[in-house]
Amino acid sequence: MTTNNQKLNNVIQQCRETGVKLPESMLAIVANLLSSTPLSFAIFPTLRQSIQIEHETEDSYIEFEIFDDKIIMLRMTNDRIDPDQSQDEREVTIDEMHEIVWGLEK
Repeated sequence: MTTNNQKLNNVIQQCRETGVKLPESMLAIVANLLSSTPLSFAIFPTLRQSIQIEHETEDSYIEFEIFDDKIIMLRMTNDRIDPDQSQDEREVTIDEMHEIVWGLEK
């Protein structure tokens, strides 16, 4: 099983091979988050000069797109009671991102 840190190292290697330059500050944010959780994430660079991390369960999906100057979160849940409340997309802070991920661990 590939760990989050190995996945991040693969992303960094892909970026080097393709010439994509990601700021060290962005990589540090991602590394810090991934090392602080036992959850497994899919991790990949985007064409928007960001890193996207995703976590999916049977009834929910969350992704964070980490840019140099902001973090965008998209969260979708399988809310059968109120489908209008099943999607949330917004900018979050680093602290909010950590709190959301810690909430997923419960």
